[in-house]
Amino acid sequence: MPRHRPTPISATLATGLLVLLAASPSATAEIEDVTFPDEVRSEAGVLPLYGLGLLRYRVLFRGYVGGLYLPEGVEATRLFEDVPKALELYYFWDIEGRFFGEAADDILARSLPPDRFAALRGRLDQLHALYRDVEEGDRYRLTYSPGVGTTLALNGEVLGTIPGADFASDYFGIWLGDEPLNESFRDQMLRGRSSGGR
Repeated sequence: MPRHRPTPISATLATGLLVLLAASPSATAEIEDVTFPDEVRSEAGVLPLYGLGLLRYRVLFRGYVGGLYLPEGVEATRLFEDVPKALELYYFWDIEGRFFGEAADDILARSLPPDRFAALRGRLDQLHALYRDVEEGDRYRLTYSPGVGTTLALNGEVLGTIPGADFASDYFGIWLGDEPLNESFRDQMLRGRSSGGR
């Protein structure tokens, strides 16, 4: 499979991130010929797949596909409460690690009040220092477990955990909040695996 070098679009695509522990190898769901496990395991227990989405760049180019995981019975309306959640992203492009933090900072600085963004600064720096370069086919997963924090993993390898329910709420908002990276991607994810959710 041909490789793509990092390009200027990397800064926009970079915010595709995320995390964590082992996933069930059996049942899967598919989008854009990419499979996602029907459930993943976190420190808070099993999280079933809630929704899938595709982010396109300039309409024609696939940036990444993602899977959102929420506890059984928890709808997307409760996403920003202190509940377990995970977001896994599969990348169609090579992206330099430094772009992830830069893109996240840009989105959060625009979407959050200045004092709230400032309160996250130290923890953002900790998370952004964990990012590594990704190649086509790599996956990041962000997993939040109450009382533990937000864990970042690359291809199943845990890189680190950042504490705070407030941090998780704001960081997941990059993709799923009121002012997300891409509204179409957010809406696909929050719609659930079938119309009306699960």
